[in-house]
Amino acid sequence: MQSAHPDPGALKKYHVEDRGKTIEFYNVFAANDPESTTYIINMVTGHLKGVEKIIILNSRADRIFRSQQLVDALSEVEYSYLILTGEVHEKIEAYALAHGVPRNKLFALGQPLTEKIYQKVWELTKRESHVLGIGNIAGQVKYGAQIVAHFKHKIPKANKGAGRG
Repeated sequence: MQSAHPDPGALKKYHVEDRGKTIEFYNVFAANDPESTTYIINMVTGHLKGVEKIIILNSRADRIFRSQQLVDALSEVEYSYLILTGEVHEKIEAYALAHGVPRNKLFALGQPLTEKIYQKVWELTKRESHVLGIGNIAGQVKYGAQIVAHFKHKIPKANKGAGRG
């Protein structure tokens, strides 16, 4: 057990300081069942006030129902914005809108370069945000894993001033 590698979606936090803003990214991809996901979101952000709470929901074409379940479960948590990424973001966007997610809180981005996801998070952050990656870490191009890697590798660059613009 001690030599076992942790699940790539295991809960982990990444702290980024970038252009006067603080972004705390939490990898919650391992908890892709609705109950565990809402429990973790509430545990991590339920007590926070005065910050943006941003959820990135990554979807897979073969797991549409799971993504729909996660959208439904988000009615049990407080969040500022929902960013949809992955293979079937349009279908999940239609489902979310039909099930009460306000249009002004919803951004369907698909699978662009992960820097676009990061820049959207930065844009939505006033001073401090807590960002939770949920849903599927894998898929055809392992897009959830790419998102996590982007935030992870942003730490030294943003914190040292490189790549600011």
